[in-house]
Amino acid sequence: MLALGILFVSLSIAQSHTVHIGVAPNIVKQGNTFVVKVFSEKPVKSVEAKIFDRTTNLFPWSYKWRGVIGVSVGTQPGKYKLLLTLHYGDGTHDQFARYVTVTKKYFEKRWFTLKPKKMALLAPEIIEEDWEKIEKELKRERKEPLWKGRFMIPAKGTVTMPFGAIQYINGKRYSQHNGVDFTNKPWSKIRSANYGQVVLAEKLKAHGNTVIIDHGQGILTMYLHLAKIAVQKNEIAWKGKVIGYMGSTGVATGVHLHWGMSVHNVRVNPMEWVYRTVAK
Repeated sequence: MLALGILFVSLSIAQSHTVHIGVAPNIVKQGNTFVVKVFSEKPVKSVEAKIFDRTTNLFPWSYKWRGVIGVSVGTQPGKYKLLLTLHYGDGTHDQFARYVTVTKKYFEKRWFTLKPKKMALLAPEIIEEDWEKIEKELKRERKEPLWKGRFMIPAKGTVTMPFGAIQYINGKRYSQHNGVDFTNKPWSKIRSANYGQVVLAEKLKAHGNTVIIDHGQGILTMYLHLAKIAVQKNEIAWKGKVIGYMGSTGVATGVHLHWGMSVHNVRVNPMEWVYRTVAK
């Protein structure tokens, strides 16, 4: 197992207290994540991290503050400023700057055909209706972490479309794939990738039978196109719990599971979380 090592840098603030800041990795590929950790000798009320024109909250973790930040597939390669703001209990604050370099990642191209009945489900009004329900859950910011260790692949089978693949539907470029697709026999078991709470368990028009699990601190996983949902909203799902069965509901060309991961409402590659402990 690859552990995520963080190099802490110490700074003395007006010789009154010391702040330790760690960012790892500070060179990250499109679609992956990095972790920010902060320790201050002076009591901290909250910590904010701003990068990519987004502000992310850090959360208390052990005796430090920790935040996981996702890099979207559309983030242009380059060097980006990470601005950290520490708000102290006495009403004062400090700001620190670090830099994160985003590198380009190669994404495959995939072509497939949709029949008119399925294509109709990609109508903007249908996608907007589905996404309104999904994004409401992806914006959750539960303070406590529920996940434990590495995530598991939620279904047995073959990967038919990797994360970030550029999709061409009926000959026209559509979008980049924001999850990983697995195929197996119909009604194959789908399991929770880690410990969390079910926040959505509902049949949607385009995404089919959908389950979303909140793992805490802005980390959520999505399971789409299920034949049947086997959990209910608010139910606790432990790592490996059966949450549904593989199907082809919604916009699907065949039986498969679309597995996605959201980090503070940014879609990232869930396989990164399988092969190493990202937020250790």
